Amino acid sequence: MGHGAVNGWSTSSMSSIMDSFIIDNLDNTNKCPIGINTACNTGWFDHPTLKCMTEELTTYSPTNGFTGMYGIGRAHFPNYGDYNPPPFIPKSLQLFIPFSIWYQHSYIIGETILKSKISYISRFEGNYFGDPALNIMAHGMEVTHNIILSGNITISDEVTITKEAVVTLDNDCNVHFEGKGKFIVDEGSTIVIGENVTLTRQYESNNIAISGELVVNGNCSTDVNFLVNSGGKLTVNNKTMQLGSNTDIVIKPGAVMETNGGKLTSKLGGATWSGITVMGNPLLPQSPISNQGYLYLGQGTTIEHAMVGVNLSNGNNTGGGVVHVNGATFTDNVTAIRFDRYRSGSLPNLSAIDNSTFTTTSYLAQHGLTPFAFINLQGVSGD
Repeated sequence: MGHGAVNGWSTSSMSSIMDSFIIDNLDNTNKCPIGINTACNTGWFDHPTLKCMTEELTTYSPTNGFTGMYGIGRAHFPNYGDYNPPPFIPKSLQLFIPFSIWYQHSYIIGETILKSKISYISRFEGNYFGDPALNIMAHGMEVTHNIILSGNITISDEVTITKEAVVTLDNDCNVHFEGKGKFIVDEGSTIVIGENVTLTRQYESNNIAISGELVVNGNCSTDVNFLVNSGGKLTVNNKTMQLGSNTDIVIKPGAVMETNGGKLTSKLGGATWSGITVMGNPLLPQSPISNQGYLYLGQGTTIEHAMVGVNLSNGNNTGGGVVHVNGATFTDNVTAIRFDRYRSGSLPNLSAIDNSTFTTTSYLAQHGLTPFAFINLQGVSGD
């Protein structure tokens, strides 16, 4: 290949190799490429009889085509060669466009193409199809439709799940968060974790912030913190979560976490994980429950190997969060449940622990740790 026609790329015999059948059957679902097409005539949008190939390929379809595409309006003779001597400015327009993006940091596609054209005075015959204001290196992204993530995924910037979208982390999916990477789950949106999912992080700031819902439907391993914000909910459906050292789950006032059986434990090879922190508002009563963070540990739930399994604390010796434990087991935690100071007049604390078991073995001693308390109460009123 090396030639172009109005309606397709061509061989030297100028027979089209890109017809409407191929265009209609492109399949690049959830991929939004920008194309640089410097073959002759491919951007000839004002041709009197033929459809312009580059214009036809440019679409906002979520399943095929290009988000934006640059094409040549008439016949032209491109610059050949790679780069000039130092400072290694590229010799051709098709090379200058990526050079402008990566080395001159021109992230607005219209600006990128304009810089490239200015650098090559005879190269104004090209046309860009698409939105010239598109920022191709925008920080963060939004997920607005239901998607399934599988295989090995790297998240290096904020990803917001919004507009009631559902993101499913498929079975055996590995998600690594680096740089500024995090998931933000908006109200009404959901993340579903499948079987054998692994979440790892580069920094402690790499986390999952939940204002919608996160549902654990499979056994999983995580180094990533879960922050459940007001209005958000975290549900564990009878599965095992292995959490790394210094990994915690934080339930903020107005948020809910619920376990329907299952186990929260340390990762293999790690001694402990931080635990579940249930925050509250010490200035408000516990009714309605939405004033405070709320944790429900249902029948058959196990909390083990945590520094503080359930910590009803705001980190400043005040509490207010509410926990209801019904038929759970606490095993080998340094402290199983801790209540920081909270009083609301003469009203009793609404937390309750029923039909649950607290045990310790030699596990903590084997890791150089000493158990402190099953239940530690600090200035809590009850009935």
